[in-house]
Amino acid sequence: MTLDRVSFASEMSKLFAAHGREVRHETMDTYWDAIEQLTLEQLQHAVKRSVENDEAFPKIPKLLTYAREIKVKREVSPFYSFFCKGCESFFSVIIDQLSGGGSFECSSCKEYRGITVRWSTRQLSEARQRAIDDGKDFAEV
Repeated sequence: MTLDRVSFASEMSKLFAAHGREVRHETMDTYWDAIEQLTLEQLQHAVKRSVENDEAFPKIPKLLTYAREIKVKREVSPFYSFFCKGCESFFSVIIDQLSGGGSFECSSCKEYRGITVRWSTRQLSEARQRAIDDGKDFAEV
């Protein structure tokens, strides 16, 4: 879950309280700028670890270290690579876009290449699942 200011303030208030410090808005603003890219789960984990382990209020790098101890689940958009005969390089197409076949833009030469492959729903589903099971962002089909 993405981190918003309200959740951030709630978690940071717990951290301030656990370390016997008064909430300071300047500190909150500085910490927000540094850790707003974290997920709520990462911040919750970091706060918990700090409360359990730190005798003093943690500096930003320490919180970031704690936060990165947990992996973030991300949504996978597997892709399939094609070879562009025009510029002789590979380009990728998100698997879900392959169900209709058609033309796709080569990321190198920016020309559209016709792809005659038309994937069935079953093929798309199987390729996507293989990529997720393998922990990859791409499908090896």
